[in-house]
Amino acid sequence: MKYIIILFVSLSFQTFGQSKFESQLLSSLDLIYQMDFDKASEAIDRFYSYYPDNTARLLLKAYYTRWKNYPIVESDTQLYNHYTSILDSAKSEAKEKLSANKNDPEQSYYYMAAHIMQAELYATNGHMVKASFEGKSAFSYIKKGFEWCETYPEFLTTTGLYNYYIEYYREKSFFYQSLLWPFSKGDKMAGLEYLKKASKSAVFTKVEAIQYLAHLNFKTEVNPQAALGYIEKLVTLYPKNSIFRDLHVELLLELKQFAHAELSLNKLDVSGNEYLIPRKRLYESILKLEMHNDLNEAKKGIIRSIKEFQSLELEQDHHLSLAYYYLSAIEKRLGNNDLSEDAFSKSDEYAKYPYVIKKLENSTVN
Repeated sequence: MKYIIILFVSLSFQTFGQSKFESQLLSSLDLIYQMDFDKASEAIDRFYSYYPDNTARLLLKAYYTRWKNYPIVESDTQLYNHYTSILDSAKSEAKEKLSANKNDPEQSYYYMAAHIMQAELYATNGHMVKASFEGKSAFSYIKKGFEWCETYPEFLTTTGLYNYYIEYYREKSFFYQSLLWPFSKGDKMAGLEYLKKASKSAVFTKVEAIQYLAHLNFKTEVNPQAALGYIEKLVTLYPKNSIFRDLHVELLLELKQFAHAELSLNKLDVSGNEYLIPRKRLYESILKLEMHNDLNEAKKGIIRSIKEFQSLELEQDHHLSLAYYYLSAIEKRLGNNDLSEDAFSKSDEYAKYPYVIKKLENSTVN
């Protein structure tokens, strides 16, 4: 569900022609994607000084906060409330400006983006009903974006993601069908086409469009080869970005490009991030299995990563499913058929994305 709640960067339509605005905003975003947060903070401070009344400054600050502290969890009350207060300020400011002109595309985008980022926070922390209410608040502006996207390319990203995810989740279960019934129908293939357009013509949301094209082609469309070009573009542009790098390694493992995966994994800096540490451990264990046939060490690493995933506050179903899938394969090769079947069953239980579900269906382990 959390990927229906999309993350957007802010932009100003009224200032598209002002190169100073664009260059400062893009510079700040580039530093965020590079995960150079000290310089990004300085750049954002300069942006504030030049544009103290532009709502873009608040969304830029929220975006910085989100990337620096990935993931933001509710138990960190101070950070959680700080992030929420930035988004509340953006909503309030944009709403006030919209009262003068309800069809202002600039303020419509800011208002929509703030609600969607708030919804993403709720969804990440398991508050699905709250997330849906935030989505409803943004929906009328998302619909306006359908009409504006040819004029303002940034709306291509929102239009693409809406079209894709509204149908993706409706197909998953009756729960999502009932939760999403007030929303207009979408079209997954049309959504991908809008994202492709955004990846070429958008300015401020281009990176987001490319990231989602990589994610969707890999994990939901089960077309990892199509995803590879997108994620390799991102890790080339932003080699220190651990979120992009994480997806790159997982994709290379699925494509069985193990030597390439090992090189990329060596560049994955988890820097004490408790959510990334077990992912890196899992990938290292998969490489021990696939490259070196070291079943015992691979098993130890995977079991340890499972315990770490299970100790985390936020849901880790996808990585647990992946870990149990490889644990099942190891136990099978060790001759432990009962343990293999048990791990396989748990992988199936946790399976979240179609690409893992397909691996299970095609597996020769059980």
